Amino acid sequence: MKQIEEIEREKNDLVKLIKIDLYKNSGLASRLGVNEAPYLVITKNGEIVKKVAC
Repeated sequence: MKQIEEIEREKNDLVKLIKIDLYKNSGLASRLGVNEAPYLVITKNGEIVKKVAC
């Protein structure tokens, strides 16, 4: 996920990267439909627009 971290550094006013420990936050993972890691959830204006297993 180095490329995503680089994008966040370059576009920090537009992109926010949040890393979540799925084992410690299993409820959130379940609500997002995430069942494997790493996993990328892209949102815009609070709405999920894309989910990608990395």
